[in-house]
Amino acid sequence: MKMNTKRILSMACLLAALLMGVFNVTAAEKINAEGGILGRPIELLPRDAKIKVDVATREARRLVLRDKVDAMIAANASHTLLAIAEITKQFGVLHVVPISNTESATLYKIHPYFYQVVPNTYLEVSAVASAVAKLGYKSYGTIAADYEWGQSSVAIVRELLPKRAPAMKFIKSYFPPVGETDSTSYITALLADNPEVVMNWTSGADLQNFIKQAVEEKMKSMKAKK
Repeated sequence: MKMNTKRILSMACLLAALLMGVFNVTAAEKINAEGGILGRPIELLPRDAKIKVDVATREARRLVLRDKVDAMIAANASHTLLAIAEITKQFGVLHVVPISNTESATLYKIHPYFYQVVPNTYLEVSAVASAVAKLGYKSYGTIAADYEWGQSSVAIVRELLPKRAPAMKFIKSYFPPVGETDSTSYITALLADNPEVVMNWTSGADLQNFIKQAVEEKMKSMKAKK
């Protein structure tokens, strides 16, 4: 049984991709040691979609038509997931989604072979909105990766928070490109906006860089005020 594990190894999604790769290999080895699936061993065919829709579409089509995969475990980024879902629907290929969680997939791209095994963005953001609404903040801003996951997450929180915390004022949203390594300009802008809370929908190396640089910029700001 051939199984694609379409991962995104680019830095923004590297950690999740590497972890998923380890889990896939470990699971395949265990299943194969126990006789495989219906007597057929699992053969993993990993591919890197490079956080690009055209690459994801091309590789998915090639895996289905040339490599004859029986299933896809894909993908790490929501915009590439939506593209791959079109291919798996067209060719009737089992499609399991362990990381990407855009609500658009379950609303608009769902098909009989599609299984999203994580909470979608609406469920996650709804929980965040409920938690933040209880904390009594008066204002908020957002920063999110400029693709499907980040854009939809911000749209959902801006829809829900006015209902759950009507007095909480929205200040501004920022959407850095995926793979942004220098968040200084965004952090400086957020500090100038001065919301009481900032909600962040970036991930992987992007999030790590943001947190590190945000701490550094905040410390600079605090020293300047002394």
